[in-house]
Amino acid sequence: MNKKIIIETCVDNFVNTQKSIFFKAERVEVCSSLELGGLCPDLDLCKILIKRKVTPVVMLRNNATFEINNVELEELKEKIKAYRKIGVKEYIFACNIIISQLKKNEKFIFHRAIDEIENYDSNLKFLIKMNFSRVLTAGGKGNAMDNLENLKYLVKKFNNKIKIVVAGKVTMENLQEIEAKTNATEFHEKLKLEGVGKILLTTVSQPILSLIKIGQKLSQVKNNLIAG
Repeated sequence: MNKKIIIETCVDNFVNTQKSIFFKAERVEVCSSLELGGLCPDLDLCKILIKRKVTPVVMLRNNATFEINNVELEELKEKIKAYRKIGVKEYIFACNIIISQLKKNEKFIFHRAIDEIENYDSNLKFLIKMNFSRVLTAGGKGNAMDNLENLKYLVKKFNNKIKIVVAGKVTMENLQEIEAKTNATEFHEKLKLEGVGKILLTTVSQPILSLIKIGQKLSQVKNNLIAG
């Protein structure tokens, strides 16, 4: 029986949001300022995805660090209210204090900030206790390919309690190897194809090799994307 493999990426502008819809994305992280690691997105991008029945995962972050002051917290509280009004139910963040502002029917996803701290076991247990559903991680410092053994360990030990979403320079070239060596089923990165830029692949239930073949064929539609 084939595993369901989910590949997600970020969108931070209208063009990439349309691409995610074109490729029938099931789930996509929405933010702004990807060059800063991703900040809170515009409401309009979220509205577009919701209208097309694509689940937006909204970034809750208003500066380029993983720290937050009281003024920024109040700003985020207001933004959460606005996102909630248009139907957003999934949020990614790295500030535990924000949890108190979210509801039980909303999903919490933890940012790659976990790779900046030590002792994955205790921190993942804490995230599980706080009802986080997913965590983005490269398994340590550096990129996913640098930490395959630890990612395999994390998937085996925690994936049934909190989904390990492998992040950190995941590409069409190394995706098959990462999946084979870690047994992960969810992957996150800015997948790129020459001439197309940041692109989002569909969520599918197929072997990894089929995904790679799909990715190789995507270049055939780049003229249509550019023209559209």
